Formats: sequence, C-alpha cells, structure tokens
Amino acid sequence: MLPGYGAKRAAQFREALSCRTVGALLAFLPRRLQAPPEDRHSGNYEEGEVARFRVRIQRVHLWRARGRSVLRIHFEDLHGRGSALFFNQAYLKKSFLPGQERTFEGLCRTGKQGLELLHPRSISAEEAERRHWRPVYAESESLSGPRIAKAIQTALDWLPTFEDRMPQALRALAQVPELRQAFFLAHRPDGPQDLEIARRRLAWGEALQRHRAQRDKIQVQVASMAVDSKLKTKVMSQLPFALTEDQKQVLNTLQQDLNLGTPMARLLHGEVGSGKTAVAFCLAAFVLHHGGQVALLAPTEILARQHASHFRRWLRGSGFEVGTLLGEESAAERRRSLEQLAEGKTSLVIGTHALYQPAVRFQNLRLVLLDEQHRFGVRQKGALIAKGKHPHVLTMTATPIPRTLAWARYGALQACTLRSRPGGGGEIQTRVHPQSDWPAMARDWRPALEKERRAFVVYPRIDGEGGLLAGYRQLSLESWRGLEIAAIHGRLPGSAIEEAVARFRRGEIRALLGTTVVEVGLDVPGIDWMAILDAQRFGLASLHQLRGRLARGPGAGPGECHIFSEESALERISRLESCLDGFTVAEADLELRGPGALRGTRQHGAGDFRHFDPLRDQDLLDLLEHREVEAWLRTSPPPGNRVAGAESASNGA
Repeated sequence: MLPGYGAKRAAQFREALSCRTVGALLAFLPRRLQAPPEDRHSGNYEEGEVARFRVRIQRVHLWRARGRSVLRIHFEDLHGRGSALFFNQAYLKKSFLPGQERTFEGLCRTGKQGLELLHPRSISAEEAERRHWRPVYAESESLSGPRIAKAIQTALDWLPTFEDRMPQALRALAQVPELRQAFFLAHRPDGPQDLEIARRRLAWGEALQRHRAQRDKIQVQVASMAVDSKLKTKVMSQLPFALTEDQKQVLNTLQQDLNLGTPMARLLHGEVGSGKTAVAFCLAAFVLHHGGQVALLAPTEILARQHASHFRRWLRGSGFEVGTLLGEESAAERRRSLEQLAEGKTSLVIGTHALYQPAVRFQNLRLVLLDEQHRFGVRQKGALIAKGKHPHVLTMTATPIPRTLAWARYGALQACTLRSRPGGGGEIQTRVHPQSDWPAMARDWRPALEKERRAFVVYPRIDGEGGLLAGYRQLSLESWRGLEIAAIHGRLPGSAIEEAVARFRRGEIRALLGTTVVEVGLDVPGIDWMAILDAQRFGLASLHQLRGRLARGPGAGPGECHIFSEESALERISRLESCLDGFTVAEADLELRGPGALRGTRQHGAGDFRHFDPLRDQDLLDLLEHREVEAWLRTSPPPGNRVAGAESASNGA
C-alpha cells in the first residue's frame, strides 16, 4: 500500500478514479500541462494570468460566507500588498503564520483590496527553483486536482525499480520508453513533449493488450454453417429483385465468415439506399436454413415494422416464422411471442428495445443483426448478444458514429462496404443556413407545397422552445396555415405514426414534421425538400442519415436539404455541402468528435482506451502486423499484474 494512504483513502481513489493499484494511479495522466508561471510582484501582474509571488505573510483571516469557509492570507512584498483566497480549506489556517516568507502561485485578479490570488498554491523553495511544467489533473466530486497530484507525486517517490514486462524489442518497434520512465515523464515533465512520449508508451501497451484479446477471441469456435451454391441460389431467388455486384461481393464475404466457424463481428457500412436490408436478409436466411434463430434490432417501430413486412414477404412459403416484439403488443400477445421464441417456433424476431429485455429467451440464437446500431446503448446491444452462445453479429449503418468507425479502424469490427444505390434516386444538394433564416424560407415554400411538392421538417426535440410541438403550432397558425401537415415523434403509438406516414406517402399531407424518427425507416419515394432545424444538436452522421430520406426511388428528381444552425456550428455543419456520401461524412465526424469509449458506454468523445487514440495512433495499429508482435503473441504468457502493482492496461504486455 502507498505510504500514508490507508484503506479509507484508497477506497476514495478507487471509487473516484477506478484506480485500484499504484500502477493504475500513475497511468492517470494529466489532462494538460501548465507552463511554469512567471515571477511577479504585487505592482506588476496581468489580470487573469497564473503567476508566482514571493511574499511575507501579514495576517490570516477565516470566516464563512454562503455556506463555505473562506481563508484569506494577507501578504506584502516590496511593491505593495495582496491576499491569497482559499475556499473550503479552513484546515490550512495553522499552516500560515504572520511573519513567514512564502511563495504563492495563483490566478491573478484585482479585488477591492488590490491583488487577489484565486486557486492558490503554496510552493516549496525546491519546487520554485525547479520551474517544471505543472501537471493539471481532471477532478472528481470527491477528489480535487491538487489531492490527485499529491498522491501521484508520493507514488513516484515510492515507486520501486521494476522490470518492464513489455519486451525491449516491442518498445523499440514503437520507439517508446520503459514504463517507469514514462511515468516520470508524464508527471514530472520538462515540457509537453514528455507527456506525449508517456502517453504513447501507455497507448502502445493498450493496443497490444487489445490485440491479444482480439486474437484470443478469434480462437473461439462455433459450429460452421456451410453455404453451398444451391442454398445461395434458393435464398437469392426469394428476393423480388436481383442483387447488385456490390451486394453479391459483400454477401460472399459474410458467407465465408459463416463457413469459418468463428463468431462474425462485421460492420456493414452501406450508403443510404445501397440495399443493406437485402444483404442482411440473405445472411439471415442462410442461418435459418441451418436451424439457427435470428434477432434483428431496429431503432424505431417504423423501421421494425418495415423490416417485418419485407422479411415476411420474402420468406413466404419457406416455413420460417417471423415474429415481432414491439411496444404496442398486449400482455397476452407478448406472452405468446416470448413462448414461441423460447421454444424455437419463431425463427426470426424483429423488434426494438423489447428485444433485449430479461424476459426474452431464445432456443438457439445464432445471428444478431443491429440496424443503425448507434441508436442503442452499448449495454443494450450487449444484453441481446448475450442471449446466444457466441452468435454472429452484423452491425449495419449508413454513417457510422465516431465510436463505430473507430472500432472498425481498430479492427474490432471488420468492415465491408456497399457504395452503389440499386434503388436509384436523385442527387441531393445541401445548403447550410443560420437558424434565423428558417421563418422566411418556410414562407417561401408555401406556394410549392400548395401544389405538388412535399417536405420533411426535422426538429431535435419534442418539447420546449424550438421543439417539434412548438414548431408545429407555429407553422399551423402562421406560415403554413390551412395546409395539411402532421407531426410524428417517439411518444406516439406506432399505429398513429404509420397512419401519418401513409397519408404523407399518398400526398394527402404536404409536410411531415418529426424528430429523429425521420432518420431511419421512412422510405417515402419522391420527396425532394427537407429542413433540419437546430442542427448544432446533431452529429454529421445523423444529418447525413436524415438527408438520405430525400430523392428516393427510381426516377426521383434531385432533392434539396436545407440545414439551419446556430452560428457557432455553421463551420462544422458546412462540411456536408461538399461531403456527399456517408463514408466521407463518417470520417469527418470521427475527426471532429473523437472516437468515443470503445469499450464502455459513451458513444463519442474521449475513448475508454485511456490513452490510445485511433486518429493519433494509426501508426501503432500498423505495427500490430509486425513479426515482432506475432512472435510476442506466440511466446509470452497472458498479461499479469506484476509491475509495481500496475494493472495490465498500464503495463500493456
């Protein structure tokens, strides 16, 4: 145990930072480095800068204000007077005595009594002399940055000499230092370059560890499902159309996965309208013919019902039962559906969130299809996959969110792509506008809507100012008064949404207003206008998915997607004016938003690889194919927990 840290304090670090060992604590890298502050005096400082002051303490004043303690240390130097303010740190009062000489470091501001230092630190003479860059750590509710920094510095002083379990050959391959040196570079750096060197060492360790885990996973064996030419011809003949060469090539890849006898983990990345559903149907039919069950998880009831309609029509006469688990079923219907699924009478089930509930059981789940998987949480998808014994998993999307693309880039999901659009469709032009332009454009659209044109209008939320319900009322009473318009959202029953969409498809409704239920599942041909409001709330992938509802179907003319946003996001969203396909959009979204937590539950932002970044560390991914890595995988034992109490994620070998 770290000197000076008993069980209670150790539990605090474990709960706040998930640090169970000294090594894990040292792997908690600073979120930034603060340059050595300039030496100033009370008559020479800049408002808002962090600076150091060599002073003599005059008096100490402690009081309470608004429920918190305030400790003011009054000081003077040769040029004037000032004070340092410590909040909720009353225990420090006895540390500061009148007449003492101290060096304070803090954020400068000018108060009523002259210079005031906020968030001050009392600097030792040794530290003032070193003038190192100071690590700044992310805080939690229970642990302040200074407390974390103190614990880490204590750990560095205590850290014994140890042998880095990552072989020197692998360190040399990535040009990274030993682990012990990396810890010192991270927490006692001479500059930003030291922190990056340390991060790279830990990132390389994480990449190696995950690479080993992926390799071990491949060793899992499941019963192979041979797909011969006779079965393939039979399944493809059930479709009312011929597959494109693009679709056939992807299907061949998925077919080979079934033959191998190892669990499939594929990302089917297909442009909007490229025919992902047809490929998924063929794969599902292969599994059904081998006696397995299939589950298809859809993000909305609209899409689930659409899939169920297609699959039932395409499987007509095959003897395979297609069931649904949706939100509107009665208790008796739900009970009957669950019984048939558990007994294996239902071969293929399609549903939304009901699919991953605990009550759902399968007799022999062999394939999980995740459609537009970014609409579900990680735990939700995992709960469904866990209902089978190493089932094959196919993830489908038109525009992967950053997390999914990062998985594919890392290799945890093997990607295959569909680029052609067999259903035809017109080109879509995208224009980005300030939010304030929408009322005028809505008025300009009215004459065309009164005649033959139809439009989608998308809102980011249902309630509140700028929400769907408020927008519907405003358009109904003002710009589009007298026009037939309808609003759909996730709180409405699925049957009500279906009815509104059917009327829109028949042309009885001129404009369909909705939230992101419009994003997937609304396959209405020939719609050529769309407005997306408050678009700063959407990622680029979602915006591309939304505009994919336009200009669909054979013979469709060009479409216009008008995106309205706050000024702050116009530059980001304007990329869509030139990014015309989901592949480039997904790459841009990954670059802008970060990869997300690749193992945890967050879909974007900083990844749960605490140090590895698929964008910055692409060269490390390339190194995983090196012969030195392969030799290490063959000869080294699984990672242990031997390095200074470090978790294997810190050691990485």
